[in-house]
Amino acid sequence: MAMRLARQWRVGSSQKRQDLITAYLCLLPWMAGFLSFVFGPMLFSLGLSFFRSDLLTSTFFVGLDNYRDLFREDLFWKSLRVTFIYAFSTVPLGSCLALMIALVLNQKLLGLGIWRTIYYLPTVISGVAVSLLWLQIFNPRAGLLNNFLAIFSVDGPSWLYSSTWALPSLIIMSVWGVGANMLLYLAGLQGIPTHLYEAATIDGANSIRKFWHVTIPMLTPTIFFNVTIGLIYAFQFFTQAFIMTRRGAEQRHAEHGALPLPQGVPADPFRLRFGRGLGPFCNHHYLYPDIPVLVPALGLLRRRSGQITATGMAARAAREVCPLGPGR
Repeated sequence: MAMRLARQWRVGSSQKRQDLITAYLCLLPWMAGFLSFVFGPMLFSLGLSFFRSDLLTSTFFVGLDNYRDLFREDLFWKSLRVTFIYAFSTVPLGSCLALMIALVLNQKLLGLGIWRTIYYLPTVISGVAVSLLWLQIFNPRAGLLNNFLAIFSVDGPSWLYSSTWALPSLIIMSVWGVGANMLLYLAGLQGIPTHLYEAATIDGANSIRKFWHVTIPMLTPTIFFNVTIGLIYAFQFFTQAFIMTRRGAEQRHAEHGALPLPQGVPADPFRLRFGRGLGPFCNHHYLYPDIPVLVPALGLLRRRSGQITATGMAARAAREVCPLGPGR
């Protein structure tokens, strides 16, 4: 009996070892790409931030002088404020719109696959193409948006060419690409057990109560994921702002702090002394120090809400739909 158990244990350990090796072999291409193109450049940029260099000729070690000059720069703090405004405007707005579209597409509609493809299509378009498209839409003279407003005798603003409307223009453009979040919400909606809705119907819940007490609690993991990833990408927003504001008024926007980081810098970042070593680090990786604070904070909020597991959320949904419980 003991020999049989030992043989079974060896067979099980060997199988687990093979599965582990297979898993690491499958992960090897991704790990190699991450180390080569993400983690490696991050370390290089971090090290470069302690030097003054133009990346072409000379390099001088300056210690923390780059950071000291950065924090003393008024433009940095203005742009940081605008970045937070952008992030905490686009994420809630985009999440709500994506959830609304997902609720509509979760119904039995004619040509449902076509509609899903149409809404997801903007997500796969490159940032440069999106920027050029919205440059034409926001054109103050012949743009599609101002022409539409002119139908109702409304004079449209200058949009990207105005310090007041530059940031709202970028927020409006960002809402256009909610297709990825929409698909995640759609997958979450289709994963909600139907018996919860059936029980809510039997208990007399209307559509609004079903949404607030069944759909939202069961979608909490998806909402948490979308909000977290959305905030990370919002703080790293660069390509569209860089391209769309390079024509004409970008310097005026920068002086008024009307653009997010790292766009709120002069057209030539090497004119600023801290930009010589710190520019690449800020342009691509300034968010990463915030992630250890951002993600645990959101996790704490989710944990305090009492919605950690699907079982707990289902029980809470059932209690809220029928507070007295079954048979009472």
